[in-house]
Amino acid sequence: MSWAPQVSTINDDPGVFNGNSLRYATEAEARQSAQWVMMRWTAVTGYRAAYSDDPVNRVIHKGVEYVVYTRSFWIDKDGKERPI
Repeated sequence: MSWAPQVSTINDDPGVFNGNSLRYATEAEARQSAQWVMMRWTAVTGYRAAYSDDPVNRVIHKGVEYVVYTRSFWIDKDGKERPI
């Protein structure tokens, strides 16, 4: 149903990845989010996107991340509803 960004750090055992509650509609969006974490944190050794049964709650549009309030639309920076 969604994709979760996950990262591995130097303190994790090999093959162990950690995530949070962010969920994206596409694998590419989740990978982008994980890459952004990798750029901010200094101890990240890897990243990935993992499939999740959770509903989508984020979308990346033109390089900007938005909160998804329902599964059918998201709110852009001008406050307008846009379809997913």
